[in-house]
Order: sequence, then structure tokens, then C-alpha cells
Amino acid sequence: MKKQFLILACGFFIIKMSVAQTNSFPPTGNVGVGTLSPGAALTIYNSTPVLQIFDHEINPQDGSSMGKLAFGRGAEFASIDITRYQGSFDDVTGMIFRTSWATGAGGDGANLERMRIQFNGNVGIGTSNPTERLSVNGKIRAKEIRVEASPWPDYVFGPEHILPCLQDLEKFIQTNRRLPEIPSAADVLRDGVALGEISALLLKKIEEMTLYMIAKDKQLTAAATENGQLKRRLEQLEARVEALSVNTPVCPKD
Repeated sequence: MKKQFLILACGFFIIKMSVAQTNSFPPTGNVGVGTLSPGAALTIYNSTPVLQIFDHEINPQDGSSMGKLAFGRGAEFASIDITRYQGSFDDVTGMIFRTSWATGAGGDGANLERMRIQFNGNVGIGTSNPTERLSVNGKIRAKEIRVEASPWPDYVFGPEHILPCLQDLEKFIQTNRRLPEIPSAADVLRDGVALGEISALLLKKIEEMTLYMIAKDKQLTAAATENGQLKRRLEQLEARVEALSVNTPVCPKD
């Protein structure tokens, strides 16, 4: 019996050593999983790299759950929360990124949400309900922002484009307090501004204004030419009148 137990124990030991031979716990304190030479506090190596952190239920009624990967200590830590919803949102997942700062440094020490990635790929920074691919509740500074807009208003200079008459444009401005096609202040306050669309609209108005100026310049040039002709005719008439007054004999008075 003892011999059988010894053989069984040796078998378990051999199996354990064969399974754990790629795991390492060196005296440096580093831990290696799947590697014998961990270069960090925890090094995980696998031909198909997968790190599974089993989650806990946040709503036992429908099976919704959340996993958390946290960095720091105490109440001041940063974390990545990965949620999986069930019930009416079956198999819907998302990611939440949180940060904290020490109360002594001017913060409240809470683990506050900073960024969220929704199940549909929408990303929110400063907002928990992003409705676009990127929703930012705050200011953005960038060296350059490139926006694709179509159609671009080159058509304004085409023969098919008809400029509204200035009288109609004046009436529209007096009634609406804005240019045609340009969103109102209330619309912008409610919906914001689409950079590509508003850039195209503003360029369209600039191009139309350029056409108005070209037309007015032609009118002014034509008026100046006509005024020059009238001035020369007037000078000719004045010269004739003066010549007539000189050559006309004066009759003596009785």
C-alpha cells in the first residue's frame, strides 16, 4: 500500500513539474508564466496571448458582470473596468477607464471615470454616453484637424448656379437674422456644428460674395465709362456754347 502511494505521489510530482516547467518564481521577485526569464514583476508568455481575469457579478438578477484591472494602492488608483451586460443587452460589452488622485493633492480621492469605449465602438472622454465615434466633453488642442467634406462648393462658379438677388437676400437677413443655409444660434446651441459642413457653407458664401463683388465692379466700371463719355460730351457742348456767345454780334440798343 505504501509502495502504491509512493508511486502515485511521484506521478503527481512529475506531472506538476512537467506542467510548471515554463513557470518561474526567481528570487528577484519577478513572476513568469510561460517563461523562465521574467523581465518584469509579472511576465506572461503564450503562443496565443490571453490574460483572463474572471469577473464578479454587478447585477445577479440578469447575470451582468464586470472585471477590473487596477494600478495603485488604497483609494488612489487607476483602473480599467470591463463590463459585460446580459438581459436586454445580451452579450454587450464595454470598457471604462478610471483615475484618481490623492486628496492631499487637491483631489477628492475618488476613482473617477475619464474615458469609456462603448460596445458599438463609440468613445467618450468626459462623457458616459458617447453618441459619435468620438465624443469629448471639454476642450481639444491639436496641431491640425483634417476634415473630409463633400460636395465642395466649386459649383458656385459654374454656369448652373444662380445667385439670389440682393433684395431677396436682404429680406431674408432682416427676417431671420442670419444668412440662408447657415444654422441659427439656437441650432448650434442644441446640435453643435459639423466642421466639414460649416466650412463648406462658409466657403460657399465667400464665393457668392466674390461673384457679387465682381458683378458690382463691372457695374461700377461701366458707370465710370459712361460718366466719362457724358463728361466729354458736356465739355464739347460747353465749348460750343462759348464759341457761339463770342461769335454772335451784339445788336445796339435804341
